[in-house]
This record gives sequence, C-alpha cells and structure tokens, in this order.
Amino acid sequence: MNWKRNGLTYILVLIAGVAFFSFLMPNLNEPKQVSLGKVKEMSQNNELRKLLIDGDQLLITTRDGTELRTNIPNMNYVDLQELGLDLKGVDYSIKSSGVNWGQIALNFLPLILFGGLLFFLFRRSAKTPQ
Repeated sequence: MNWKRNGLTYILVLIAGVAFFSFLMPNLNEPKQVSLGKVKEMSQNNELRKLLIDGDQLLITTRDGTELRTNIPNMNYVDLQELGLDLKGVDYSIKSSGVNWGQIALNFLPLILFGGLLFFLFRRSAKTPQ
C-alpha cells in the first residue's frame, strides 16, 4: 500500500512540474513581431487585410493570411492614419479593454496545484509517527 502512495506522490509532482514549466514557456502560436515601419510599407503596398488594436498591440492579418503584431503605445486608428498607413479597404476593429478572468485563473492553475501538492505532502509528513 505504501508504494501506491509514493507512486501517487511522484505522479502529482510530475504533473505539477509539467504544469509549472508549461506556464513559463512562451506561447509558440504568437504572431511574428514586426516594426511599425514595416506595417506602414505593407499598407502602402496593399498587403493588409485586417487590423485589430488590442491595447498597446496592433494585430495584423495580411492578404495571404499571415498574422503579425507590432507595438503601438498610446496610439489609436486616427494616429495610425496620421503616420501614413494607407488603411483603405482594410477591416479594422478595436478590442475593448477589460480583465480576462478566465485567462488569469488558467495562468494561476499550476501555482494552485503545486501549492496544494505541497500542502498535501507537508500535512502527510506531519501525521507520520516518528
């Protein structure tokens, strides 16, 4: 019976470790970062299909379906036009700002699991007679 408990402990530690490292690893599906100058050049060559302003990020979809992103601190759609971006025929939208509680909870899940595992292990070791 003792080997089952030890095996369960090792499995839980392994799961917590995998969850922890997956939390720290960068998202591999993120769009490629490009400069604002490159976006301006692409707009003048009519290569842009869609723009999404998301806080400090401008998410770009090109005519061939490639997804890109660039930083635009404190800029809006009018500011982008004033920089010289040709946005005729480009679909654009602005993502409303708000807190994504689901993403926050998902990000803290590995930490909660690891904390629960530590609590379980310390509680079990405290009950073990010496």
